[in-house]
Amino acid sequence: MSFSCENIRLFIISEQKKQAQWLENWIHGYPAVVAQTVDAQQDITDWQTHIQAAYQTIDEDEKIMLVAHDIGANAAVCWYYQTSILTHKRIAGMILVSPNHQHNSCQHHTFQMTRFQHPTAVIILPENDKQTLLWAEQQTKQWQAKLFIQQPTRNWSWGMQLMQEMLFNP
Repeated sequence: MSFSCENIRLFIISEQKKQAQWLENWIHGYPAVVAQTVDAQQDITDWQTHIQAAYQTIDEDEKIMLVAHDIGANAAVCWYYQTSILTHKRIAGMILVSPNHQHNSCQHHTFQMTRFQHPTAVIILPENDKQTLLWAEQQTKQWQAKLFIQQPTRNWSWGMQLMQEMLFNP
């Protein structure tokens, strides 16, 4: 790969009502960030429209590391599914933290049809129930992603380390 952390734009997608502290630290700790929130009450089309609008603010020469949390992870998958192959090529990696497995049938279909063309990590919190863990194991296999069961720390270092491993040691 011919890029470095200096020309990677961090694209963060999170739920409006559940902004995690660790995610706030990432937003303020990384030099080049575009952040977009989504509302759990919105439908897939609204998510896709809002995320696409934020995506279009990113310089087209920049590679993207997409980080999404909770319902934001669901929205990110739904947005990715309907984007072009050119957009897929710009995404250098994706970290999906605590995607919500209790989704509607449209999201279920999208999750089943989506395949990622870049390094992808799914992070599930250790306190999740067995059903969530089983769902995550199945979904990460389908997405050809790596599953991590861990609690994000409040500082930025674990995310930067994971990003570097994904980008430079896929």
